[in-house]
Amino acid sequence: MLTRELEARLRRHRPVRWWWRPLRSLRRVRAVSEGDLFTWVGQRPRGTRELVRHARGEAAVELLLNELDVLSRLGELEGLPPLLWSARPGSEELMAGLAWSERHELVYPLDFRWLLSSFVRLAEIVGAIHDRGWLHGDLKPEAVHWSADPLQTLLWDLRLAQEPGEPKFEAFSARYASPEQVAGDPMLFSSDVYALGVMLYSLFIRSRFPSILMPRAPGPAGIEDAGASLSAITAIGAFDDEEMPLARAVPAPPSARGDDQTILGAKVLFAMELDRVMRRTADIGIGNEVIAIIGCATSQKPADRYPNGAVFAAELEAILMRR
Repeated sequence: MLTRELEARLRRHRPVRWWWRPLRSLRRVRAVSEGDLFTWVGQRPRGTRELVRHARGEAAVELLLNELDVLSRLGELEGLPPLLWSARPGSEELMAGLAWSERHELVYPLDFRWLLSSFVRLAEIVGAIHDRGWLHGDLKPEAVHWSADPLQTLLWDLRLAQEPGEPKFEAFSARYASPEQVAGDPMLFSSDVYALGVMLYSLFIRSRFPSILMPRAPGPAGIEDAGASLSAITAIGAFDDEEMPLARAVPAPPSARGDDQTILGAKVLFAMELDRVMRRTADIGIGNEVIAIIGCATSQKPADRYPNGAVFAAELEAILMRR
């Protein structure tokens, strides 16, 4: 049984695009993730596609309901997939359908202008969310729907979205969460900027300077000494691994305080890695410019980062304008 509070929230949500038979005529094309939040892509007879989210159990229902509430409050924001319908097929279930399109598969090496243009657009979307007084709270590559046309980039998975302040949820994605989110300290718009910086670093370095990632004396795990390379828990350990399935990317609360300290330690190693890469790309102008921006975005102190997504986008766009 769901809690009374959650039942009350579901009743308040009910009038918003609530359908009783939303799956009628919707053919499943492919599954995106399994588990308590089953996500799949469906297609209507007329050819339009929808991303279907099916939450089972109190925890999954609460997070999906938070996503739907935030989407409703943000309104028709360009860059977010519109909410088409929601339904409640069972007493402890919640479903929702979002407008969707074909996914653009990333092929390395990435086109440099496409990469920066896509991140400019992504940061602009995040900035628009910030302008409305919200932060995404769980930015990661799996939450981005890339497009061959950077202007068609979409951002989704707002289950952990919240207003700035104390973390509303204990869950986070360890690779991309800011140090303050891991520590349970108040979150700011710059917490999202940190995640954007880590995401850009992972794609930019892998695509442009993969040799920088090759260890000179690999250890048992194929990674350099801890002081010289990022931990696998952050963004860069083994870059040739397959993309993390969404099911594994679902945020989960740390099992103990010791896990928090391990993750925070990895964040410090990330800053050390940036410094090392910047020195090794000092003679490559464009590489150093991008790494410098990433360094500011991923500063350990929130006040030292770009304050919001819009400012981060403007910094990246300035590089494009000069090229």
